[in-house]
Amino acid sequence: MPHGGADLQKLNLRLPKRIATRLTTLQKACPEAVFAADPARCARSSVVGTATVLTPLLHEPLGGPAYVVSRGHAATPEIGLALRSEGLLIEVLGQARAKGGVLSVDFGSLPDVPFAEVDVTLAAGPHSLLAANLPTKAHDSICGQRLQMPSEVTGQNGAVVKQSTVISVSGCHRARRTHREGGR
Repeated sequence: MPHGGADLQKLNLRLPKRIATRLTTLQKACPEAVFAADPARCARSSVVGTATVLTPLLHEPLGGPAYVVSRGHAATPEIGLALRSEGLLIEVLGQARAKGGVLSVDFGSLPDVPFAEVDVTLAAGPHSLLAANLPTKAHDSICGQRLQMPSEVTGQNGAVVKQSTVISVSGCHRARRTHREGGR
């Protein structure tokens, strides 16, 4: 947050329609009771990335795994962050919602502490949380596209900031050029 700004209270992130969750990964979610008791007891298969938070209140960054957390069949799986530093453990849950083909995650009650930077990196590959939601045309791809992630940040003072962040897509391969010699 800028100097003199309020701490964060809520954060809502909306993924582009071209990005979808991977059902096989959601099915490996950590049960909410296990996450609440001790996130370290969650199965490795429920870890979908890492998170790092910089705060001026600590000498070292908060960091740790990002999990898929399940409350059972009654609710959509959540994203759980288990952040540790200097003997502290802060658990943050973000509730996922799908509406009109758009997935959003709401972190509804963030701790009232200043964040200088938040970095969440989701794992890539066949067991990743997110995948391309491709149209029916086989040649369509999200590679090379400018994907936007709208977000809404609410401060502890009630002020709301809306912004959009460009999402980078990794794993894209550049097309190879063929070179012909002479006039062949």
